[in-house]
Amino acid sequence: MTSSSVRTLAAATITLCLLFVPAGAEAQSDDPYTRWGGMRDRFHFDIGGFFVSHDTFALLRPSGSEIPGVDIERDTDIPASTSDFRMGGYFRLGKRHRLILEYFQMNRDAVSRLEGQIEWDGEVFPIDTQIATVWDTRVLSFQYRFAVYKSERVDVGLSAGLFAMKIKSGIAISDNIGDVAADVSEQAPLPMLGLGLEWEFARGFLLRARGQYLAISVQDTIDGNWGEASAAVEWYPFESARQLGFGAGYNYANIDVQLQFGEVLQKDFEYEYKFRGPIVYAVLSF
Repeated sequence: MTSSSVRTLAAATITLCLLFVPAGAEAQSDDPYTRWGGMRDRFHFDIGGFFVSHDTFALLRPSGSEIPGVDIERDTDIPASTSDFRMGGYFRLGKRHRLILEYFQMNRDAVSRLEGQIEWDGEVFPIDTQIATVWDTRVLSFQYRFAVYKSERVDVGLSAGLFAMKIKSGIAISDNIGDVAADVSEQAPLPMLGLGLEWEFARGFLLRARGQYLAISVQDTIDGNWGEASAAVEWYPFESARQLGFGAGYNYANIDVQLQFGEVLQKDFEYEYKFRGPIVYAVLSF
């Protein structure tokens, strides 16, 4: 997704949110889902852009071979920085309980002239070759969060849930991205644990910070870990419509995964991926 697409999407979202402004003014102070600053958040939805810096190392090779890995950004000229789409939201089941759903995608591709030799999936791409590369990552997560400590302005919670990550990757000798057809993915839901803090440090301002971690090992199938941390400040500027706000923050993640594709494909896949960058978004909370 280009930066112009992100801006268009954000503008459309803000316009949609403004349609709900009249309803927000009717929120009552004795509502159990109304915060100290006047913002009601039984339902919370945010959508916006993620401006990402990528650092990717990967290899796909027949099992038992010694093909070296590829530094994706350096060896293929695929973009090291992108503007991408993210969305999330939650639904409160009670003052301490909520369900959280999040989704983001990071799509990259490039056509470039190879200046050195690389190997991918048993195929050698020699010097002075035009190659097309696709590297897309999509993540969907679903979690339950429980507030272990809750006061008028501070909420500390533990979360547990599942996430699914799909990686579509491929390299082909071509000058057309459409010729890249390889698809390597891990789509099975995997467990994730997290810790989060919410602090309403001033009226109309809310700090959200969290960390999440996953480590998993399944014999002869998958071995890896995922660590993620983020912090953002949300601003609810409208006194008569606290349900509409804006957020900005920073997100960092480190993924290290090794997969083995069983008896039929007999391939190994390794993936070391760090992504980080600022996030901006619009919020609808009611």
